Amino acid sequence: MDRLQRWGAFGGALLIAWGLVVSAGDPSHLSFLSGIGAGHGFILLAALAPTRFGWFRRRSRTSRLGETTARFQETQRIAHLGSWEWEVSSGKVFWSDESYRIFGLLPGSVAPSYQLFLDLVHPDDREMVKTHAQHSYENCAPYSIEYRILRADGEVRHLLSQAELVTGRQGRIERMVGTNLDITERKRDELALLNSRQQLRAMAAYHEGLLEEERKHIAREVHDELGQLLTALKMDISLLRLRFGGDPALQRKAEEMRVLVDRTLDVVRHVASNLRPAALDHGIVPAIEWLAEDFGHRWEIPCEVTVRGRDIVLDDAQATAVFRVVQESLTNVARHAQASAVAITLDGGLRGLQLRVQDNGCGFDSAVVRRAQGFGLLGMRERVLALGGSLKIDSAPGGGTSVVIDLPCRDGEQP
Repeated sequence: MDRLQRWGAFGGALLIAWGLVVSAGDPSHLSFLSGIGAGHGFILLAALAPTRFGWFRRRSRTSRLGETTARFQETQRIAHLGSWEWEVSSGKVFWSDESYRIFGLLPGSVAPSYQLFLDLVHPDDREMVKTHAQHSYENCAPYSIEYRILRADGEVRHLLSQAELVTGRQGRIERMVGTNLDITERKRDELALLNSRQQLRAMAAYHEGLLEEERKHIAREVHDELGQLLTALKMDISLLRLRFGGDPALQRKAEEMRVLVDRTLDVVRHVASNLRPAALDHGIVPAIEWLAEDFGHRWEIPCEVTVRGRDIVLDDAQATAVFRVVQESLTNVARHAQASAVAITLDGGLRGLQLRVQDNGCGFDSAVVRRAQGFGLLGMRERVLALGGSLKIDSAPGGGTSVVIDLPCRDGEQP
């Protein structure tokens, strides 16, 4: 390096000497320059080349950096993603151009600051944002938060902000860097989807109510009209037996008819009960007790009903939904659980009703059942959700199954 510096100094001295000759008007400067070119030109090249080539390299790097910055800003604009940085020691805040645009400002129109940012946050979300930022700074932890901003023109936008803290060698916080993603369109789509779900749920509940009313009507028609006709027929058969008792063949035929009518009456009662149990007219507890007794007789599986807490009073829609969920649960136990016992618990509290159907059967993998997209469990869940409640199913292979309903009180009601 010293040698290169000496040669550079020598070349510089030659240039100075040539300049003196030229300024004196001596034509010998041509021969002097020729001598430099013949014997010492390479010295000048050696001295000037590093400077010249370094300039070209710096210019190339600057050009590439400018292109990269332009592409980065264009990417942020397309993605609606702005970046920001806060320097802790000086308190200076940097916003990218897209951050300005997200907040409804022209890039560089104002000096960014934390207070300016808070002023742009929606008043209802401002305290939440301050709490998250303070917690992140005090615990040196990253954060991710969704909130709203209020632009100067009154437009409300939804943002997703994420930030991380950068610490120095001694663990002190030096900077906080983060991004602001405009998620307004996504929020609008989510809201539209939620409204659509609510409308579909309301429509399903409405049609379910119509179906229940139709079931109630058919059950009454079957029980009253058809049941009365069959009872009258049974009485006529009995009178026929008394009048023609001396004819053994006629007696046998009349007895066969009486037995057939009795069976038909049993079928009518069973159909009417499945359509709309008469016990539901007396409350949910008698209806569940009737359902448990019928289940035990039919499938020879003990089913115990336990009632706790306050008196349980539900309106017709709530009682019908709870009854149908219990009915579907018991049907699943009979078909799939291979259980030897079932327990139904109704617990009435100040907040509402909790009902649990527990069996000791083989259980199942909940994840597999959810992927199967069965309509039985989906129908149970939708019935409860339509009433503002929740349904939870816990099961595991070999561990039995538990179906839990939480149904809140409606305004002005207590269970």
